Amino acid sequence: AAVHEGNVLLGMGRNRWPVICDEKGKPCFGEGYQFEYGKMDLVREGTDGAILTYGAMVSRAVRIRDTLAREGCSLAVVNVPCVQEIDGTVMKTMAGLPYLFTYEDHNVRSGIGSLIARHLLTLRYNGHFQSFGVTGYGKSGETDDVMALAGLDVDTMIMVLRDIMKK
Repeated sequence: AAVHEGNVLLGMGRNRWPVICDEKGKPCFGEGYQFEYGKMDLVREGTDGAILTYGAMVSRAVRIRDTLAREGCSLAVVNVPCVQEIDGTVMKTMAGLPYLFTYEDHNVRSGIGSLIARHLLTLRYNGHFQSFGVTGYGKSGETDDVMALAGLDVDTMIMVLRDIMKK
Protein backbone atom coordinates (compact mmCIF):
# COMPACT_ATOMS: atom_id res chain seq x y z
CA ALA A 1 0.00 0.00 0.00
CA ALA A 2 2.87 2.36 0.79
CA VAL A 3 4.31 2.14 -2.73
CA HIS A 4 0.97 2.17 -4.60
CA GLU A 5 -0.18 5.46 -6.06
CA GLY A 6 -3.88 6.15 -5.50
CA ASN A 7 -6.49 4.79 -3.17
CA VAL A 8 -5.87 1.52 -1.37
CA LEU A 9 -8.08 -0.56 0.90
CA LEU A 10 -6.27 -2.55 3.54
CA GLY A 11 -8.67 -4.83 5.41
CA MET A 12 -7.64 -6.14 8.80
CA GLY A 13 -9.41 -8.26 11.38
CA ARG A 14 -9.56 -7.48 15.05
CA ASN A 15 -8.08 -10.78 16.18
CA ARG A 16 -4.56 -12.11 16.07
CA TRP A 17 -4.18 -14.98 13.63
CA PRO A 18 -1.41 -17.53 13.43
CA VAL A 19 1.34 -17.12 10.87
CA ILE A 20 0.63 -19.41 7.91
CA CYS A 21 3.69 -21.57 7.36
CA ASP A 22 4.59 -23.90 4.54
CA GLU A 23 5.16 -27.58 5.21
CA LYS A 24 8.78 -26.87 6.15
CA GLY A 25 7.71 -24.35 8.82
CA LYS A 26 8.66 -21.18 6.93
CA PRO A 27 6.10 -18.33 6.65
CA CYS A 28 4.19 -18.58 3.36
CA PHE A 29 3.80 -14.83 3.13
CA GLY A 30 7.19 -13.85 4.54
CA GLU A 31 10.52 -13.09 2.98
CA GLY A 32 10.41 -13.14 -0.79
CA TYR A 33 6.61 -13.13 -1.04
CA GLN A 34 5.28 -10.54 -3.46
CA PHE A 35 1.56 -9.81 -3.43
CA GLU A 36 0.09 -9.60 -6.91
CA TYR A 37 -3.49 -8.38 -7.21
CA GLY A 38 -5.79 -11.17 -8.39
CA LYS A 39 -3.24 -13.94 -7.88
CA MET A 40 -4.28 -16.88 -5.72
CA ASP A 41 -1.71 -18.55 -3.47
CA LEU A 42 -1.33 -22.33 -3.26
CA VAL A 43 -0.69 -22.80 0.47
CA ARG A 44 -0.80 -26.62 0.38
CA GLU A 45 -0.88 -29.02 -2.55
CA GLY A 46 -3.44 -31.81 -2.80
CA THR A 47 -4.76 -34.37 -5.25
CA ASP A 48 -8.21 -35.31 -3.88
CA GLY A 49 -9.69 -31.82 -3.71
CA ALA A 50 -9.15 -28.27 -2.53
CA ILE A 51 -10.35 -25.78 0.04
CA LEU A 52 -10.45 -22.26 -1.39
CA THR A 53 -10.46 -19.66 1.36
CA TYR A 54 -9.00 -16.37 2.52
CA GLY A 55 -8.10 -14.23 5.50
CA ALA A 56 -8.67 -15.64 8.94
CA MET A 57 -9.96 -18.92 7.54
CA VAL A 58 -6.68 -19.93 5.88
CA SER A 59 -5.13 -21.21 9.11
CA ARG A 60 -8.33 -23.13 9.87
CA ALA A 61 -8.33 -24.66 6.37
CA VAL A 62 -4.73 -25.77 6.87
CA ARG A 63 -5.69 -27.45 10.16
CA ILE A 64 -8.62 -29.21 8.43
CA ARG A 65 -6.35 -30.29 5.59
CA ASP A 66 -3.62 -31.54 7.92
CA THR A 67 -6.08 -33.59 9.99
CA LEU A 68 -7.65 -35.20 6.92
CA ALA A 69 -4.17 -35.82 5.44
CA ARG A 70 -3.40 -38.09 8.39
CA GLU A 71 -6.42 -40.15 7.25
CA GLY A 72 -5.17 -40.41 3.67
CA CYS A 73 -7.13 -37.50 2.16
CA SER A 74 -5.03 -35.06 0.12
CA LEU A 75 -6.59 -31.59 0.01
CA ALA A 76 -4.98 -28.50 -1.44
CA VAL A 77 -5.47 -25.18 0.35
CA VAL A 78 -5.74 -22.08 -1.82
CA ASN A 79 -5.66 -18.54 -0.48
CA VAL A 80 -7.99 -16.23 -2.45
CA PRO A 81 -6.77 -12.81 -1.26
CA CYS A 82 -8.73 -10.79 -3.83
CA VAL A 83 -12.33 -11.79 -3.27
CA GLN A 84 -13.56 -10.27 -6.52
CA GLU A 85 -10.88 -11.65 -8.82
CA ILE A 86 -10.15 -15.09 -10.25
CA ASP A 87 -6.70 -16.42 -10.98
CA GLY A 88 -7.43 -18.37 -14.15
CA THR A 89 -4.19 -20.35 -14.01
CA VAL A 90 -4.79 -21.62 -10.48
CA MET A 91 -8.49 -22.27 -11.14
CA LYS A 92 -7.70 -24.32 -14.25
CA THR A 93 -5.50 -26.56 -12.07
CA MET A 94 -8.13 -26.75 -9.31
CA ALA A 95 -10.82 -27.67 -11.85
CA GLY A 96 -8.97 -30.94 -12.41
CA LEU A 97 -9.72 -32.04 -8.84
CA PRO A 98 -12.82 -34.09 -7.95
CA TYR A 99 -13.81 -32.01 -4.88
CA LEU A 100 -13.73 -28.24 -4.46
CA PHE A 101 -14.90 -26.40 -1.36
CA THR A 102 -15.04 -22.72 -0.50
CA TYR A 103 -14.68 -21.93 3.20
CA GLU A 104 -15.23 -18.43 4.50
CA ASP A 105 -16.40 -16.42 7.48
CA HIS A 106 -18.66 -14.27 5.30
CA ASN A 107 -22.15 -14.97 4.00
CA VAL A 108 -22.10 -18.02 1.78
CA ARG A 109 -24.63 -16.40 -0.59
CA SER A 110 -22.47 -13.40 -1.41
CA GLY A 111 -18.90 -14.51 -0.82
CA ILE A 112 -16.26 -16.24 -2.89
CA GLY A 113 -18.45 -19.31 -3.42
CA SER A 114 -20.56 -17.63 -6.10
CA LEU A 115 -17.48 -16.16 -7.80
CA ILE A 116 -15.70 -19.52 -7.84
CA ALA A 117 -18.86 -21.37 -8.96
CA ARG A 118 -19.39 -19.01 -11.91
CA HIS A 119 -15.81 -19.51 -13.02
CA LEU A 120 -16.05 -23.29 -12.66
CA LEU A 121 -19.06 -23.24 -14.99
CA THR A 122 -16.95 -21.59 -17.69
CA LEU A 123 -14.43 -24.40 -17.24
CA ARG A 124 -17.24 -27.03 -17.44
CA TYR A 125 -16.26 -28.39 -14.03
CA ASN A 126 -18.03 -31.67 -13.34
CA GLY A 127 -16.74 -32.52 -9.87
CA HIS A 128 -18.35 -31.92 -6.49
CA PHE A 129 -18.47 -28.24 -5.48
CA GLN A 130 -19.77 -26.97 -2.15
CA SER A 131 -19.57 -23.66 -0.30
CA PHE A 132 -19.27 -23.33 3.46
CA GLY A 133 -19.81 -19.99 5.14
CA VAL A 134 -22.08 -17.99 7.38
CA THR A 135 -25.76 -18.44 6.53
CA GLY A 136 -27.22 -15.67 8.69
CA TYR A 137 -26.32 -12.52 10.51
CA GLY A 138 -26.43 -11.27 14.08
CA LYS A 139 -24.12 -13.57 16.00
CA SER A 140 -21.33 -11.90 17.91
CA GLY A 141 -18.75 -13.04 20.42
CA GLU A 142 -15.41 -14.77 20.62
CA THR A 143 -14.33 -15.92 17.16
CA ASP A 144 -14.07 -19.61 18.03
CA ASP A 145 -17.55 -19.56 19.64
CA VAL A 146 -19.11 -17.79 16.64
CA MET A 147 -17.44 -20.23 14.23
CA ALA A 148 -18.83 -23.16 16.24
CA LEU A 149 -22.34 -21.64 16.21
CA ALA A 150 -22.12 -21.29 12.43
CA GLY A 151 -20.81 -24.86 12.04
CA LEU A 152 -17.56 -23.53 10.60
CA ASP A 153 -15.23 -24.66 13.38
CA VAL A 154 -12.39 -26.98 12.44
CA ASP A 155 -13.84 -30.10 14.11
CA THR A 156 -17.25 -29.75 12.44
CA MET A 157 -15.66 -29.08 9.04
CA ILE A 158 -13.45 -32.15 9.36
CA MET A 159 -16.54 -34.31 10.01
CA VAL A 160 -18.50 -32.74 7.12
CA LEU A 161 -15.69 -33.03 4.57
CA ARG A 162 -14.86 -36.54 5.75
CA ASP A 163 -18.50 -37.49 5.14
CA ILE A 164 -18.69 -35.80 1.71
CA MET A 165 -15.47 -37.35 0.46
CA LYS A 166 -16.06 -40.70 2.22
CA LYS A 167 -12.35 -41.35 2.76
